[in-house]
Order: sequence, then structure tokens, then C-alpha cells
Amino acid sequence: MIDLVWLIPVIMAGAALANGLGCRKLGKIAGYISVGAMITTFVISCMVFLQVRDITKAIPHHGGEHAAEQEAHHGRHGASMLAEYETLGHEQQEAIKAQYLFVRADPKAPKPYDTTVRGGLGGHVPLYEWINIPGVFRGDRPLTIEFAFHVDQLTSIFLMFISFVGSLVFIYATGYMKEGPHNTLDPGYARFFSYLALFAASMYTLILGANFVVMFIGWEGVGLCSYLLIGYYFDRQFSAKLSCADAGKKAFVANRVGDFGLMLGMFLLFWGLGTLDFQTIITMLSGDVSALPAGFGYNGAIITAATLLLFLGATGKSAQIPLFVWLPDAMAGPTPVSALIHAATMVTAGIYMLARLNVLYMLAPTTLVVVAVIGGATAFIAAFAGLTQRGIKKILAYSTVSQLGYMFLAMGVGSFAAGIFHVFTHAFFKACLFLAAGSLIHALHHEEDVFKMGGLAKKMKGTAFAYGFATLAIAGIVPFAGFFSKDEILYNVYTAAQGSNGGFYCALWLLGLLTALLTAFYMGRSFVLAFLGKTRLQEHPAHDAHQAEGEDAHDDHHHHAVAYSEVHESPLPIVGPIVILGILSLVVGWLNIPEGLLPLGDFNSLFHHFLAPVTDRGALLVAAQQYGYTGGAAPAGAIVVGEVLSNNALATNWHGPELILAIVSVAIGLVGLGFAFMLYGSGSLAKSECLARKPLLRNLWNISFSAWKWDDVYDAIFVRMMMTIYAIALWFDQNIVDGVVNGIGLLNRRIGIEFRRLQNGQVQVYGLVMFVGVCVVLLYFVLSLPQALGENRMTVTERTREILGSKNVSSITTKPVALPEQPPTTLAKH
Repeated sequence: MIDLVWLIPVIMAGAALANGLGCRKLGKIAGYISVGAMITTFVISCMVFLQVRDITKAIPHHGGEHAAEQEAHHGRHGASMLAEYETLGHEQQEAIKAQYLFVRADPKAPKPYDTTVRGGLGGHVPLYEWINIPGVFRGDRPLTIEFAFHVDQLTSIFLMFISFVGSLVFIYATGYMKEGPHNTLDPGYARFFSYLALFAASMYTLILGANFVVMFIGWEGVGLCSYLLIGYYFDRQFSAKLSCADAGKKAFVANRVGDFGLMLGMFLLFWGLGTLDFQTIITMLSGDVSALPAGFGYNGAIITAATLLLFLGATGKSAQIPLFVWLPDAMAGPTPVSALIHAATMVTAGIYMLARLNVLYMLAPTTLVVVAVIGGATAFIAAFAGLTQRGIKKILAYSTVSQLGYMFLAMGVGSFAAGIFHVFTHAFFKACLFLAAGSLIHALHHEEDVFKMGGLAKKMKGTAFAYGFATLAIAGIVPFAGFFSKDEILYNVYTAAQGSNGGFYCALWLLGLLTALLTAFYMGRSFVLAFLGKTRLQEHPAHDAHQAEGEDAHDDHHHHAVAYSEVHESPLPIVGPIVILGILSLVVGWLNIPEGLLPLGDFNSLFHHFLAPVTDRGALLVAAQQYGYTGGAAPAGAIVVGEVLSNNALATNWHGPELILAIVSVAIGLVGLGFAFMLYGSGSLAKSECLARKPLLRNLWNISFSAWKWDDVYDAIFVRMMMTIYAIALWFDQNIVDGVVNGIGLLNRRIGIEFRRLQNGQVQVYGLVMFVGVCVVLLYFVLSLPQALGENRMTVTERTREILGSKNVSSITTKPVALPEQPPTTLAKH
């Protein structure tokens, strides 16, 4: 089935094309086309995942000593690892086959799109040779780009949760994109589902791409679709300062800044290594260090610069400092768009790229420090901004930014598998939260302010159940999914803090704990304000003053107020996916239970062991190259990054107080939830308002509510300053550049107008002009003749020299020539 993985993006692209071409006639069929295509890709993804799992299931969970030794040996001695393959036992052969060969093609029965072995780094599915530019001049590198896909453990995980969560979001959207009491379709229904399908196709292309160029196609595709979907209501206002169209432009521009860094990083890697293929780059960097170009060794200048530029691209797609400002305003689009962007697709692209290139990042420790700092800072800043927001989707938006910060924090300490596991769990509970928020908005006629809700658990039990489960998950309460993924990240940061740079990583760990406390509080606050306590809805509301009669109401910004007695649960297409995701928010974390918390034998850390051949390769390489590691179980990335040593060797079996740290993490989550219930549980806002009036807390409240004024700072530095520069440039262009050009043209025109007077067709005028001209010429000669005669006199010799041009002219004398005497005249004699 791996050979047919190319069908996944093609099916979604076909659905997008069908809905786009027939958008005026398809109606509700457009939703069925997109949903059917998405479910089909989920089925294919399941088959691909099962094939990958069957191939890799022989990898030992607890050690694989010989395989680890061979991997370490491979890191220093290249392909000699496979030379002794035939001498190994069956179990060891299976482990190496699964971990290093992965997929082997059948040479006797090749298929049209066959999967080939690529140095033991996954399955390669080539479609065709796309670009082939030979090197023309000496020193030029040939550029060969295959349009090819790559399948391994990391790819299969992303295919699974994107297709599954995406299918639920698509089903949800068929119910959400209807309006009014008669459930009439949104006017842009088919266009909306065309954008959604294209979004999924682009994300599939991104994660399947075997090289930077194919990945970049999907990378730009999700950027384009985010612009189209965020600005879907292009004719409506999102906030007092921003229209929906402007919100889409904001996302597009912020991502273009990051994409510029990504392209520079790609160019730098090609300049140094001569290839853009992921696995070729990894193989080159994993081989002989002396064969690498200068600057590509451990902590080399070029590899550090390249990874920093690639990370800049990741900060754009995955909304990190300094490019996170677009994501909170992505709420301008319909709620299914928010769920799809925040949970399973676009914002995970940066995390995926770093995990795919973990070998590069482990070889660039300076970049890892930057990644860890940016991730930790973003997590805290976004969580603090979420404390005081009133819009439920706005709260969830800052929550997404904060959780993405956790993921980058994991990458920054070398725990790539932990970061991907948090991506995996976050996809389920964040999709559940957004879809549940959309259910509330749908039931309340598009009211988003949690201060105007309350008591809705009695009216919307399914939505309340799912939102509550997802809240406990993101707050890190055991046994919900977020506990296992977030706790593993914090544990790995603590592990790195046991090394030589303990103070630095300890500060990041404390920052992560503080962020967990804030997360539990603002998520508990949103749940309590929306579902518990006394309702703050009116019993007999009037129409909002800003809602004009006949105005389209299906919008997340214009609404009619609804009476509490009229609130009811959303229809099955909406509430069904929410409940499924709520249940999964509880159970998906059990796929990676650490042994230090609950010894379960082979069941422990299933997720990590499955991803290890991909995500642990960088840590194993650095351990072998820098520390001469040849031990059994691969050392954790956090141990390598933190240089956690024991007796001058990597402490591979160090686990630390894992259970104590887990208890501390859960206690912090419970404190945050408890404080939220204490302030808002009664349904009254008096306690919070009283606290907000305190001088110190009022200042903190303003910082939080304004999201640290990032938008204002950017507006002052970039927008206003650039507008001033543009105004100066416009003045210079209009007055100087255009003035010179237009002035020359005007001068020629005036001269032409004056001379045109002479060409009037009158013979008398022509005769007069000719007479005047002749007079002028004669006058010139008359006046200049005496001067010419006085200045141009010359001797006969000089004149002769001028005429003859001879060097021997000097021999010619000026003496008079004697004339012969006149001969006698004979006539006289006669």
C-alpha cells in the first residue's frame, strides 16, 4: 500500500477541483464529495500505517543492544554496519531490517511506483524526475529534483491523525455551515469545502514530500489555503480594527516572512551539500565527518545558520515568537477552519520539519538553545495572554500558541519524539475544544463571549461532556492524554537540567511548570464560565443594535441574542464528532505511558519506540560521534543535549524522580483548575472584578488582555514606519523621478508647439523664413571673413607643406627662379 500513497493528496486535490468547478450547482453534494474524499484518505492512511507497523514491530523495546551498537558504529564507519548482517541471529536481523532497511522492493516484480531502499532511511516512492539542471561551469552543482514521496514511522503517524481528525472536522462542517431555522446552506458552501479539500491535499503533500522542494509545495499550499479560509467571510468585519479579509492577509504576510527564511535555509544546504533530498542530507551528515564541507560539522557555522533559517520558517507556520501574531486572528474564519488549522494541519508543519531534520538540529546545539528559549517564552507569553480573554475561540487560539511552544521546547532539548507525541494528543483535545466552542456559538446564535454564557451544561450535555474532558486533558490531569504528553516534555527538560548547563534548563523547566499552572486556570475559567453556575443569558432578549434586518447571520461576529430557555443541543453532525474527540482526549495518551509511572512491560512508551528509528537518529549520531557511545539502549536526546554524564559516560539509564515530577505536574494543574472554580464557580463575576481593580493586578490584566501589545508594537515599528517610508518614496517618485521625466517631455512638447507655428501651410511665411535664413548665413560669413583672413595667412612654404604633406618640403626654397633670356627675334632681321 505504500506504493500507492500518492493517491492520498491526489484524491483530496480532485475533490477540491470538483467542488471548485461546480460550486454554483453542487449545493450540499459538495460537502459529501469532500467528506467522502477525506474518509477515503483515512482508510488508505490506516493501511499504510498497518504496513509500516508490521515492518517495524520487530524492533526491541528494551535495548536492542546489538542494533544500537551497530547504529553507533554506523555513525562513525558508514555502510560497514550492514556488512555483518548475514552473521547475526534472526531477532537481530529483524531488528536491523526494521530499523535500517525498513522497506525492500521486490526486484523480480517491480511496480510502476515502486518503493526502494534508500540507505535504510524509509520507503521512497518516486513519481517522476521533475527538475534536472546539469552543472554548466566548473564548480557548479547539478540540481536534480524528483517529485517523490517518503514514507516512514513519522509520516504514517501524521497521516493517521490528520486524516482521522480531518474527517471528523469535515463531517462537523456539513452541519455547521448551515444557517437559520430552516438550515439553509451558506452561500459559499461549495467554495468552502473546495478550500478545505485543497487544504488537506496541501498538508498531505507537505508531510509526504521526500525533499525540500516537494515539501515546499505543500508548505506554500497550506499558507494559501489559510489565507482563503481565514478570509472566507471577506465582506464582513472581524473586529473594530480588522476585517476578515485583513485577518487573512495578516496570516499570509506573517507566513511569507517565515517562508523567506525557509528558502534561504534550503539554498544554504544546497550550496554546501549539493542536494535537497532529506534522506541524502541525513546520510551525508551521518557519514564520515572529514568528508563534509567546512562548516557542516558539529556546531559548525553553516549548519547553525541553515538550521536557524529553517527554524524561522517554522516560527511562521507554527506561530512562535516573533511571528505568532497571525494565529489569534485566524478566528475570523468559520469554526471548522479554526479546528483544522489549530489541531491537525498547518500549525504542526514546523514541528514536523524539525522532527524530520532532527539529525541537522542535533548537530547544531546553538540552534537547539534558540529553539528551546523561543518555545518556552512563547508558551508562557501566550498562556498569560489567555488569562483574561473573553471570546471563547480567542482563549483557545492563545492556548494553541502556548501548546506549540511546549512542542518546540521539547525539540530544543532533543526530545523530538516527546514533541511529536504532544502534537498527536493535542490534535484530539484541541479539535474537541474548538468544535465544542463552535457548538456553543451555533446554539447561541454566534455569541462568543463567555461572560454572556453560563449554566449551559444542563442544556448541552454532550458538548459540556466533551469540552470538560478536553479541558482536563490540556490541563494535564491524569489519566487524560495531555498529562502523558506534556509531562514527558517537562520531564525531558528536567533531565537536560541535570547536565553541565543545569541552571539554564532548570529555568526553562520552571517556566514550563508556571505555564502549566496558567493553562489549567484559563481553560478551567472558560469551562466554568460557559457551562457551570448561573446563566448570564437573558430570558427575553432583543435584537442586537448592530444587527441590521435581513443581514446574514451566519457569522462569528454578528448575532441575535438567544433566550436561555431556547438553547438546545446541536444536531448530530455537530455533536457526534465532538463526543468522539472527547473520549479520545482521555485514551490516546495511554499509547506512551512511561515505565517510571506504571511498569507495563512492552506496552510502555509504545509511541516513542515506534518513532525511535526516525526521531532518535540525531541523538544516537551525536552520542557516537562526540562521546564515543557504543552502549545498549539509545540515550535520550535530552541526555545528549544536556550532557548528562556519569563516570565520564552518558547516563543512558538515568530516569530521575519521574513519579515525583508527575505528581507535582498534576498538583499544579489541579491548583489552576481549583482557582478558576473558586473565582467563577458561582456564576458571579464579582470576585474577578474585585481582583481586577487592584492596582498591580489591573496592570497585569491590561498586559494580558492586550496580549503584551505585540500587535501595537508591530504596528508602530513595521506598519507605521513602513507607511512613512512609503510616503517619502511616493513623494520622491512623484516629484523627483516623475518630475524629471515629465519635465523633459513637457519641454520637448513646448518646443514642438513653437516650431509648429512655422509649419502653417502659407507660402509667404515659408519664403520669409528662407529669406531670413539666407540673410543669417550671409551675415555669418561676412562677419567672420576678416577674422578668417587675418588668422589664416601663411607663407608659401607653409601652404606648400600643407598641400604636399611631405617631410622634404623644407628643401624647397623661396628664392626667385631666374627666367631664361628672350631669344633673339629673327623676325626683326627680316
